[in-house]
Amino acid sequence: MNKQLSVLMIMLLLAAPAYAQRRGGGSNNRWNQPAFLRNPLLTKAYDKDENGKLSREERKTAEKELMAKYDTDKDGKISEEENKVIEKDIVSLYFTEYDTDKDGTISKAEMIAANLAKVTKQKDAKEARDKRRKEAIEKYDADGDGKLNSEERKEAMKEWRKKNQ
Repeated sequence: MNKQLSVLMIMLLLAAPAYAQRRGGGSNNRWNQPAFLRNPLLTKAYDKDENGKLSREERKTAEKELMAKYDTDKDGKISEEENKVIEKDIVSLYFTEYDTDKDGTISKAEMIAANLAKVTKQKDAKEARDKRRKEAIEKYDADGDGKLNSEERKEAMKEWRKKNQ
């Protein structure tokens, strides 16, 4: 029963990205990448500099390798059947990651620990974003009013694009 419940919880965690992929034609508009790359365990696997996010190069590498592995009909999209293979592999990744006592199940304590780690990581990420925003305002607020107007924002975005190309 515990194993069935664990598998059900994992499948629910997987359902949203899989559904989004099928609904969105297999790509995320923001990065134009397959939806399965948004899975945190896959992100972790390809985050070579371990900064918690995929750089443009890391995303390209991940997309290329994962599409080569999972897009078996080579049509550039992930079909329903191909997505089932992805889901199966991701369940295996979750068990590898969260089954800390390696008993083949994910206990309530293991699930709570995994969720706590996720919440902590999200909090840390929010704090980092807030810090970057504060620094951006300090750097680009030419008129000193504590806000970025249209021109100041354009300058900030121009520099950000140069840095991230």
